[in-house]
Amino acid sequence: MADKFFKTRYYDDLNVGDTWRTNTKTITATDMVLFNSMLGIALPAFVDEEYMKEGTIFGRRFATGVMTIPLAAGLFTQLHLLDDSLMAMLGMDCKMKKPLFAGDTIYVDVEVVDKKETSKLDRGVVHFRYLTKNQREEILAEITEIIMVKRIQEQL
Repeated sequence: MADKFFKTRYYDDLNVGDTWRTNTKTITATDMVLFNSMLGIALPAFVDEEYMKEGTIFGRRFATGVMTIPLAAGLFTQLHLLDDSLMAMLGMDCKMKKPLFAGDTIYVDVEVVDKKETSKLDRGVVHFRYLTKNQREEILAEITEIIMVKRIQEQL
């Protein structure tokens, strides 16, 4: 059961246009090395310091685009909105806008952009948009996650 300091949101509690901002997280070079190692990413652009400087358009260490996705999802979960109501993740659409660099501090602006009832009365589907931003408020990634969420039992 979730810490009740935070209120779980059920399908019926969520409305298109609802917004939240997550806490921040500073991403280190070590975070990037560990992520690449865990996933087996071995491209010189992500593991070779000299290649990062000379062989990429960025000239310094940057994260793979896929690293931004779990970081955004992790910051979203720290809001505890769906602790007791999440049923399943149904899909995700991601657009990478700018690179994530070592030393960047990121946060996510979350918005409910769509919701639909299902044929099963105990659940609904909610589309959350995550705008992952850095300390300069630049959008690094725009992610839409589709989540199946429980409905409030008393209202069924």
